[in-house]
Amino acid sequence: MKTAHLKAFKALKSQYKEFNHEPIEQVFKRMLLVKAPDLSLEQQSFKPSWQRDFNLEKYRLLQGVSNVFNAFHIGSTSIQGMTAKDVIDIILVVDCQPTHEALLSQLAELGYQNYGVSPISSDAIWCWRILEEVSYVVHICHSNNPCTELIVAFPEYLNKNRQAQLEYVVQKQRLISSEQDLLSYSVSKLGIYCHFFKMAGQWKAKQPGGLALVRHEKSTQ
Repeated sequence: MKTAHLKAFKALKSQYKEFNHEPIEQVFKRMLLVKAPDLSLEQQSFKPSWQRDFNLEKYRLLQGVSNVFNAFHIGSTSIQGMTAKDVIDIILVVDCQPTHEALLSQLAELGYQNYGVSPISSDAIWCWRILEEVSYVVHICHSNNPCTELIVAFPEYLNKNRQAQLEYVVQKQRLISSEQDLLSYSVSKLGIYCHFFKMAGQWKAKQPGGLALVRHEKSTQ
């Protein structure tokens, strides 16, 4: 571990003790263990096609995977006007354990490769489907995992609150221009998430239905 990583973590810990129902120390340790494919980190201007890409992939997942509670578009590609990598982040909420053999087998049949523990929760798994034009990553969480609520509320909050979105963009761009290595960047970005997740949770709690996620209802037609 580099000195820069410890410095970034200490700066984060001085402000926040936990993030999304997990102690900051646990989140940091997990970040050290996370495995990911070697992809370009180049940021792209916002593409309206990202929402279409998500919708099509959600349909594939709902058709090809059993025990799905619902699938939600998360991450920067889900935020209107946001620059992002060409990677569609999806949180796949299921009614079984994320490590269930049949579930992972079904995802493999859909072209997904298991990369182990997800950065969003120690109880989540992430799987990648890498394509030429756009790639997909599903973060598989059990429907009783409390981490899902704020992760889903976050992009919804920014899409409904222009001022908050602009503030988030400024902070994210400042980080990108700081030229940190990937881990230091991720730790620093976690501090931004701590702030905005709190704001998103407070906003979402006041909306009809509150923070509760909505189950996908299969068509009877």
